[in-house]
Amino acid sequence: MARRRRSHLPIMFLVTLILVTAYDPVAAYMREHRVMEGAGAFFSDAMDGFGRSSKRLAGFFSGEQAEELAEEEADDGESGFLITSERNPEFSNASLHSSSALLANFDTGRVILTKNAWLRVYPASLTKIMTALLAIERLPELPERLKVDEDIFPALYAANSSMAGFLPGEDVDAMDLVYGALLQSGGECGVALARAVAGSEEAFADMMNARAKELGMNDTHFANATGLHDAEHYSTARDLSRLLFSALGNETFREVFTTAERTTAPTSHRPEGVYLENSTFSGSGPRDFDGGRIIGGKTGYTSQAGRCLASLAEKNGSLYIFVSLGNGVESSDSPYNFEDAINAYENGIL
Repeated sequence: MARRRRSHLPIMFLVTLILVTAYDPVAAYMREHRVMEGAGAFFSDAMDGFGRSSKRLAGFFSGEQAEELAEEEADDGESGFLITSERNPEFSNASLHSSSALLANFDTGRVILTKNAWLRVYPASLTKIMTALLAIERLPELPERLKVDEDIFPALYAANSSMAGFLPGEDVDAMDLVYGALLQSGGECGVALARAVAGSEEAFADMMNARAKELGMNDTHFANATGLHDAEHYSTARDLSRLLFSALGNETFREVFTTAERTTAPTSHRPEGVYLENSTFSGSGPRDFDGGRIIGGKTGYTSQAGRCLASLAEKNGSLYIFVSLGNGVESSDSPYNFEDAINAYENGIL
């Protein structure tokens, strides 16, 4: 009696089903490019307080757009634009000197241009955006005046930190320390605020990292309140854009961020106060560009990070943010961070 041949079709079907299930191309793509689902929701609550619609901001790094962003950045030959009616298709991110950058419409939350936005780099004094935001949120709990402790200064001097000009042991209005940290990037202001809020700079860094996690800044780690170089202190243009969106939702932060100059209240050492100037509007940093103007910003520099800039601009009746990192690493005199901002605002947006 002849043996009946067994069909291998069921087995082949089962093996195929297992392989297809095991390799989900969508899941693999998201793992490869670190795409987060529902990322746009992080900004809705923060921006509601600023009078922005949470629905309009839900598009910022939504799951769909994050996949588009990852796909753009996987191809170095692409322009770095995402699908948006505001983009200028003739502009290429290759014209940017920055190693990492992101341009977005602040009103809608839509990303317009990116360049290595997922790349981990050193943020320098853009760190103080987080420092100032956390301090502002806790101002009601702080004494009205704070002392800038003398022991803060030796380490800052040794690291060649930027300073706002307050003196060792000087009593200063707490709010003026916030202005000093953002406008003139004062290292003494950042450390003084960190100590006042958390008891120590180390404890404050833990608070910074907790907030970063809340904001979905998954490629960021803070080691200090100033942005002075530390191998474990890093971020990305994408993460810092998230932070800037959130911070600008705080009206007090935005007021400071867009202030060009200020004379502080009288201090214990100087009854005439201390003059502070926003470094975004001083020196080689132009304020106006063709079709619009920069209305706020925070600069940063270390030899390891290069020139960095986070800015807010007006153009065509809308607000935009641009974050750039890694400019002019070879020279502290390079104005490329401002050149990139002007270039992106002028030419990247229709």
